[in-house]
Amino acid sequence: MGNLVGIILEEKQSIGTVGIRIITRQDATNLIYAFKKSFSGITVVDAEGSKGRVKIIFMVVNRQNIQNVIKLVKQHNPKAFYSVEDVRYVSEFLPSYIKPWYRQNHFRFLRGWRKGK
Repeated sequence: MGNLVGIILEEKQSIGTVGIRIITRQDATNLIYAFKKSFSGITVVDAEGSKGRVKIIFMVVNRQNIQNVIKLVKQHNPKAFYSVEDVRYVSEFLPSYIKPWYRQNHFRFLRGWRKGK
């Protein structure tokens, strides 16, 4: 029961970051431009799929921005394949608007309980 409640709370709070992978066979120029305009941290790779050339777009965004990303994908490239995956650790090179859950001060009350000095 505790796990179920935890999962529901996590979904509602949208804490954390996710990795989004978008694979498209259509021209993705407009989609890439829209992502760069809205989310500065994207990576685009040319690749070869089972049915020809594809573009793969990688992004790391806050969990609360998933619906915005999916909306842009459906608007610019409705047949694109996308997957969303949890990201446990994120290095510090990301833009300032992407803050891992441990940097969002949700757990301020635990500061006094740290071991150390």
